[in-house]
Amino acid sequence: MQESYNTKTFWKCLFGIVLISAFMKITGGSGFIIVPMLAFWGVITGNTRTVMFSLMVANCALLGNAYFFPKGIVFNLAHRGMMVFLGVCVAAKVFGGRQYDIVTPFMWLIPFLIFMMLPSAFGWAPMVSFLKLFLFIVVYVAYAGVAKMAMSSSNNNIQHYRAMLLSVTAFFVIGSLVIMPFPSISFLNAADLASDSEFMAAISEGRVVSLYKGMAFHSQALGPLISVLCVFLVGDLLFNIQRPDKLYIVMIAICPYLIYKTSSRTAMAGLIGGVAIRWFLFRNSRQIHWTWRAKILRLANLIVLFMIITMATLSNVRGEIARFALKYSSTEQAEVSAENIMSSRQGLIEKALYNWSKKPLIGNGFQVSEAMASQKREGIKDYLTAPVEKGVWITAVLEEGGIVGLVLFCVFWISAVIALWSRNYYATASMLLSLIILNMAEFTIFSMSGIGGFIWAVVFVVAILDGAHKREEMEYYSPIV
Repeated sequence: MQESYNTKTFWKCLFGIVLISAFMKITGGSGFIIVPMLAFWGVITGNTRTVMFSLMVANCALLGNAYFFPKGIVFNLAHRGMMVFLGVCVAAKVFGGRQYDIVTPFMWLIPFLIFMMLPSAFGWAPMVSFLKLFLFIVVYVAYAGVAKMAMSSSNNNIQHYRAMLLSVTAFFVIGSLVIMPFPSISFLNAADLASDSEFMAAISEGRVVSLYKGMAFHSQALGPLISVLCVFLVGDLLFNIQRPDKLYIVMIAICPYLIYKTSSRTAMAGLIGGVAIRWFLFRNSRQIHWTWRAKILRLANLIVLFMIITMATLSNVRGEIARFALKYSSTEQAEVSAENIMSSRQGLIEKALYNWSKKPLIGNGFQVSEAMASQKREGIKDYLTAPVEKGVWITAVLEEGGIVGLVLFCVFWISAVIALWSRNYYATASMLLSLIILNMAEFTIFSMSGIGGFIWAVVFVVAILDGAHKREEMEYYSPIV
């Protein structure tokens, strides 16, 4: 039986991530410069594996715990420079040459991105909007170009691509569990809290917030990151591998516990919603072998039965779930309701709708806030570091792009999912659907210098795995002439 992933590549990539982390630790972050050099070498030699490994390491460094991946001005410039370089180099591959039916649906986002230039030009902070729009387009094109390189390369196969993403997954999932007994590394420290006014405000309001960040740079980043990786593991196991795999099972079992430790309701909702979507697609898929389907159905029935019995017999479990959903230290402080669960995002929703009402047709600009209109920016750093918090994706897109932007964005999402589903790319289609749920409380889709960049990287690697899996099936079932 052919192995699900290349074991040698998995360990080499995991060792490479650790080695670059150690080099960055020694050099205070400047050692990251070796990663863009690897990417450059991969592009000029046409080695897709090297390019993909560089992207995986770049995302690990971007979202990784600052203890292992210290970041500074050299890192920020090198990371953005690498993405611009890759985007420019592979742009011709994206729009020219052979078109692959799994990559083409992602290009339907381009009309929305082109339109967003209009509200950005007349929005709150045009220069910031255009820089963020440029960064998103460049990184998005880089990911799509690497996906096309992988699909067109004859000397690369699915086992190596899967091993690379699994090594990143193991680094964050298993790594976060391993460092948990070391609070000075795995938890937010006083310096982190002092610079995070939102976190301090949540604590003062009595809401439960988690200081546990694991292998990520912040606790609020670890939850969505683990959620996306777990959804990938479940989808790849169900649709592509279609047999038990110990590494997958172990990491899938760890993920819910890590999300619980972060107290991230958004991440937990994204995980539950993502798994539910995959379950629906799995049950309705025509490409699943009946023996594998029967095994999973039996397992799912046992898990559901266990959960029902646990909920019915253990009141402390019900109380803990209520506490997690409400983010209060005592469930007596509020009743469990949709209104209370969404209360922490109500202010962002109302503010977004109010801002949208001022420019209902075209919105106020890409990834900017009203406060940025009056901010004084003195250097390039003020333009490169301009974070925003938008909350629910629907109101966020309305605020930024108005009705026209929301329509274009929804057309892309719906048409891409339908196209991928109709072509039997179930894992990729379910991944896009999962992002909608994950962004219902934290809009990160366009944050390419944060968790959004990592999410899109996972989506495109899943697309590569889906495409390679379908190609192998077609080659296997093709008649020999």
